[in-house]
Order: sequence, then structure tokens, then C-alpha cells
Amino acid sequence: MVIATVSSDAKAAHATLAGADVVINYRSADVVSRVLDITQGDGVDRISEVDFGVNLPVTAKILAKQCVGWAPMVQPASTSPDFRSSLFSTGWRMFASVSAT
Repeated sequence: MVIATVSSDAKAAHATLAGADVVINYRSADVVSRVLDITQGDGVDRISEVDFGVNLPVTAKILAKQCVGWAPMVQPASTSPDFRSSLFSTGWRMFASVSAT
């Protein structure tokens, strides 16, 4: 199953045409609640991310405990000024899971 997050109806249409099974508009819906509901509380196995630091708080909540890992679409970077502290405090489980596979 592919779950896509978007910021507009136009982007939702593109995601659907590209094959997303579920599309969540993060501006109008609670992404964490929706993803955990869709996955019956398990979370997702993989995340493809374009702004790692900004989205890290959501990523840390929806990534499955026994996840496969994180697949960046671009070089890991962020527009978030708190990226390094966020990564250290909430991202460790993700990287531990990635390195274990």
C-alpha cells in the first residue's frame, strides 16, 4: 500500500494518478492519526521524504517499530533550523532500524 501526503487537491490528483492507494492532505487532516488508522496502529515500513527535518516529528510517530527504513528522495537536508537537535532526539530509532537491515 502506498500512502501519499500532499498539500493541495491538485497534488492529490497527481498522487492518485501516480498510483497512491491513499492520499492525505496534511493541511486539512491529522497525518499521524490517519496513517495509524489506515495501518491499524502498526505504522509504515518505509518513508520517502523531501524535507527530513521539518517532517521528522511526524515521521517518528508513524514509522513502524520494525521498519525497513527511510528512503530519501533527495540528499538528507532540511529547511528546519532545529534539524540537528530534532534528528538526535527523535530520529535515533529510525537510523538504528535502517542500519540493522
